[in-house]
Amino acid sequence: MFHIKSQVPSSSNSFFTAHSSVLPFSCSKGNLHKDSLLPPGDKLYCRLSINTQLLSTVHHLLKVGKNNFRPPPKVESSVVRIEPKNPPPPINFKEWDGLTRICFVRKNKTLGAAFSQTPVLLTLDKNYRTHMSLKEEMLPEEFSIKELIVDVLESIDFTEKRPRTMDIDDFMKLMHAFNSVGVHFV
Repeated sequence: MFHIKSQVPSSSNSFFTAHSSVLPFSCSKGNLHKDSLLPPGDKLYCRLSINTQLLSTVHHLLKVGKNNFRPPPKVESSVVRIEPKNPPPPINFKEWDGLTRICFVRKNKTLGAAFSQTPVLLTLDKNYRTHMSLKEEMLPEEFSIKELIVDVLESIDFTEKRPRTMDIDDFMKLMHAFNSVGVHFV
């Protein structure tokens, strides 16, 4: 959905038909609660949920029964209207997307565990070194991206936080803390 939204003007509404199970709504036995986005802590809370909350307002328009399709799917579908927030939030969405990708790979893991994965450390180390070279700053020989990440997480008391319980403000705080020390996600 967000790839499509990035291709259309920011002022236009979009309408989607999707399986109810993939929509960022609160569900109860397959029934959508109108305009009720999944809150942090819900077992279905994911990147789609937080990105939807960050960038748009979503309205449930109608349910589409499975008997309206041939062959009928095993799940219900819905039509939703997605209205972009105007103006959009003043963030670098590529940075945001990179951060949330790392966090939601395993949304039940702590941030300390998520950011200590070798592929994550290698990517962030490469990005950090690139950022520092653009600023023409030298790194100490004993530099460790892992130590820097641990310091950032501890400084905002997020080492034991889990992405599934974090709201937009928590992710903004996390992104700002990393960016302020030169750690970037793109």
